[in-house]
Amino acid sequence: MSDKKVKQNFVRFIIYSLLLLVLFLSAFDISVFLRLKTKVLGVSTPGDEQSFWTDFTSNHPNYIPGWIELGRMDKVKEIDPNFKLDTSY
Repeated sequence: MSDKKVKQNFVRFIIYSLLLLVLFLSAFDISVFLRLKTKVLGVSTPGDEQSFWTDFTSNHPNYIPGWIELGRMDKVKEIDPNFKLDTSY
């Protein structure tokens, strides 16, 4: 074969190899993407937040904003009977 023909075949081989590589990587990426479980942060946060405030108020029993977060207004009034709650919102 002539040098020109060999060069054309080599270029064609490289192009097809790169195309095949791109197709393989795309298929692999799509399969990995479909296998991943998407986690939404807001789904698990309220339970974690509730346990955080429960632990925090057990260690710091006089921290009024923690009791407000837990919704324990009775505990807030027990700590400070003169505490004014902002109910404007």
